Order: sequence, then C-alpha cells, then structure tokens
Amino acid sequence: MIDPHFRFESRWALPHPRERVWDRLHQVEEYPRWWPWLESFRSEGLAAGSRTEAVLRAPLRYSLRFTLTVLQATAPSTLVAEVRGDIEGRAQLWLDAVGSATRIRILFDVELCRPILRAVSGGIGHRVLAWGHNHVMDHGVRRFEERALRG
Repeated sequence: MIDPHFRFESRWALPHPRERVWDRLHQVEEYPRWWPWLESFRSEGLAAGSRTEAVLRAPLRYSLRFTLTVLQATAPSTLVAEVRGDIEGRAQLWLDAVGSATRIRILFDVELCRPILRAVSGGIGHRVLAWGHNHVMDHGVRRFEERALRG
C-alpha cells in the first residue's frame, strides 16, 4: 500500500548557546559549505516571507526539489516554513536554551508529491525513505556543528 505521508520529529543537543546557533542558522550563504547533500541552493534568508529554493541529493541517489517559504521567524527560538515541490507540507524548528547549550527540535510533516517516490513509499520503501531523511538530517546537524559552530 502506498503511504506518501511522512512525519519526522528529530532532536539534537549542541554544546553551544542558543543565540549562537540561531545566528549561524541565519548565515544561509554558508549552507553549501557544511551541508554536502545540496546540489543547488538559493536563499533569501530566514526572515518571515523569505524563500529558499533547493535541490537535495539523498544518499539513495534521488534528488528532491523544493521551495521553503518562511511563515514565522521568532528569534532566537522558532522557525515555521511551508514546503512546496517534490515534497509538500510544513517544517518547524525550535531552539531551546538548556544552560549554555541548545536543544534542537525539528518537525517535518510532509507528503511526497513526485510520482516515482510516491510509488515506492509503501512497506519497506517507506522505511528506506525515512532512513534517507534521518541520515541526511543527522549528518547535516553534525556538519553544522563542526563547520558553522566550531569552525
């Protein structure tokens, strides 16, 4: 059975102050330097109303084209964006200060719109696509911390 709906909730802890994490996230011109999955990337920033167009190459050798439009940006804690393209839905980011560290929570509630991905989204395919998402996100957060926060 086809199941094109995905709800991913991921959490990480970084040993850096929330304001520093927020500031580095807003340096969108640096994303290609620390996020190797980006095939193409053009961003107006992360202010409310701004748009980001990206093509992301997944580890399973498929690409996703999408546009993020920021609906809400509340410094230094919250971003909410609409996602349109090969995936459609909503993405949300929360940064919580925990002493001098930051707890990151990201929620993607999206549906696959690209026909070939919808076709393989059932059963084991759903788990494989979820693994690909988790791998890209975990690797991206690790590289963000190494290159943007420590670098």
